Amino acid sequence: MLRIKTSVLLGPLLGAFAFAVQAAEEDHAHEFTAEVNAFHQVMAPLWHAPKDAERMAGTCATLPQMNALADRIKAANVGLLKDALKGMEQPCGSGNERAFEAAFEQLHDAFHAVSEHP
Repeated sequence: MLRIKTSVLLGPLLGAFAFAVQAAEEDHAHEFTAEVNAFHQVMAPLWHAPKDAERMAGTCATLPQMNALADRIKAANVGLLKDALKGMEQPCGSGNERAFEAAFEQLHDAFHAVSEHP
């Protein structure tokens, strides 16, 4: 029976993965106001998470925090973000993943509208 240490096989792969993640984070840099950046720091990991029940639960649990952060944003069109957050309430309460994903996409789009055209 041939035994190979998994650390020998996985070491280079994990190193390459860490490099790819770092490169992706560097490519994902933005020049946001502090308030917009705070919102982004909460929403981005949820948006980029696998689409599953855990993503939905985590996102729904952060709605109060995202609402508080949206209240601090001083963009003229911040109402788009606040409306999209309000639109998340019903899907989060119902547990309907399809409705949740549609509402979360609207929130994502609203965030970009606010962050790109304050």
